[in-house]
Amino acid sequence: MGNVVQVLGIAVVAAIITAVGAVLAELLTLSNWVVSGALQLAGGVLTAIVAVELLPPAAIALPLIRGRPRVLGFP
Repeated sequence: MGNVVQVLGIAVVAAIITAVGAVLAELLTLSNWVVSGALQLAGGVLTAIVAVELLPPAAIALPLIRGRPRVLGFP
């Protein structure tokens, strides 16, 4: 039960932050370079998460080819 409460708490905090961000996005006008930088930062964070958290378990789960796991694009 404790895990369920923790997950729901994190989800509620994320929902509140998203709502506050949406209101701020409507109220504030930012220059194109600020928006571009924020999008680049978000893309970099997501790429890092995939590379660090998701690819290693996927590489381990793949069958071995010549003694090494193969992931498309990562010999």
